[in-house]
Amino acid sequence: MNIDPNTRFEQDRQLMADPTAPAEERRKAGIRQAFWQSRYRPVRHSKVPADLFLGVWTNLLLNVTGSNWRLPLKRIRRDLDVFFNRPVLLDAMRDAGDQAAEYLQVELDDSARLYFLTCKQDSRYSALLFGLIKLKPEQIANKSATETIDGFIRPLLYLIDHAWCAPMITAVCQAYRTVFPEYAASFNERLLQLDAAFEGRLRNLCDQILE
Repeated sequence: MNIDPNTRFEQDRQLMADPTAPAEERRKAGIRQAFWQSRYRPVRHSKVPADLFLGVWTNLLLNVTGSNWRLPLKRIRRDLDVFFNRPVLLDAMRDAGDQAAEYLQVELDDSARLYFLTCKQDSRYSALLFGLIKLKPEQIANKSATETIDGFIRPLLYLIDHAWCAPMITAVCQAYRTVFPEYAASFNERLLQLDAAFEGRLRNLCDQILE
């Protein structure tokens, strides 16, 4: 996806209002609008809304990197529970019915891709020593892989019983491979090592990730 949020909103709004469009397409547009409402929040004095799903990834990483020596699992669990139990998101999930998990996965996948694309393109992320040293492409990919493994997947594996665990892990794994395809093989090796360290928990949670 990764299209401008306002453009996406307008496209679905027009589709919903088009009497010549098939009823099923208008229904899907309505569901996407509901998930749009759960993902974006207006920002004062800005035409660009805040991406709350993107914020989930950055907040998770900040929780992990901001800790000293022990993962703040209670804080991570609390923050994610608050996010996934927001009334606006629960309403969107209810509207989607049997397809709720699919629509949620789309938003998680898209926001994770946006996160990694931002990392890949942002000059501050790809530099050291106050921007004096520019990282090489393989160094940027390695930095992102390390954050994915240790900042996202590892803490989520400790929270395996929560419903949002598997879709979040799936999202970051697929997103990393999409944004850094030439480094997917080395990333997969690190996933296998992590799975071994957790005694197969990653494979049991979402087997397709290690295929």
